Amino acid sequence: MRGPGGGRPGLDDLEAPGWSPRWTGLKVTAVLDTSLYPKGIRIPRKDMNAFEARYLRRHEFHGNWNYTIPAQPPGDTTRPDHGK
Repeated sequence: MRGPGGGRPGLDDLEAPGWSPRWTGLKVTAVLDTSLYPKGIRIPRKDMNAFEARYLRRHEFHGNWNYTIPAQPPGDTTRPDHGK
C-alpha cells in the first residue's frame, strides 16, 4: 500500500492536501511494554461471553467494532491494594 505521494505507507496520508496537524486538547501517553507473554492461550467462549457482558459497552454505531471498556465496571467497588 502506498500513500498519495507513492512513498511511506500511511505517513503520506498525513501530508495530504487539506490535512492539518493542529489539534488541541488531545494528550497521549504511551509506555513500551517489553514483557514476554505466552503464546497460544485459549480463553473459553463462556469466559469471553461473561467478560463481554460485564465490561464491554458496545456503541450504537457498529458495536461489533466500536466499544468501550470502562476502567472500573459499573457496581465494582473493589480496588487492588497494589502491594500496600
